[in-house]
Amino acid sequence: MNQNTQLPAHQPARQDVHAQLRQATKALIDTLAPPTGSPFALGVADVDAVLCAASNMQRAYPAMAVEIQHELGMERGFGFDMNVACSSATFGIQTAADYIRSGNARSVLVVNPEITSGHLNWRDRDSHFIFGDVATAILVEAKDLAPAEHWEILGTRLKTQYSNNIRNNFGFLNRAEGKG
Repeated sequence: MNQNTQLPAHQPARQDVHAQLRQATKALIDTLAPPTGSPFALGVADVDAVLCAASNMQRAYPAMAVEIQHELGMERGFGFDMNVACSSATFGIQTAADYIRSGNARSVLVVNPEITSGHLNWRDRDSHFIFGDVATAILVEAKDLAPAEHWEILGTRLKTQYSNNIRNNFGFLNRAEGKG
């Protein structure tokens, strides 16, 4: 056993902050920063929830959204991760809007940190060029909290449909298939 981590000697110690978390936190900090010359500023104390919506998570648990809350210094609210493949960002915004409409939250940060380069099959010329590493973030808030010039969500409707056209066949369970 490694005395510092209480892990078996062959298992490396967990890094405190991984690449995807750094990427997400930076995007959210940028999102919360007021535009140049704007008197509007929202702090993390005003945020009710963090939704981390991504098609690829660096790990399954603990929830990145909860760890993002910690990194941002949030002392209240809730967070959770969601994975709806390519539609994760869209579902994240929809979910945030639903929390606002229902009155369960007034201000929700949605972050979409994608790191896809690590699992791409670079020899697959049909799809490798589509994917990249990026993080986007958006603040969805009640209309009375928003600055005078803001986008308003007038309505939404989600739909999913199966397609096998673009597929990620690399996952953490691949080694359990017994083929290698």
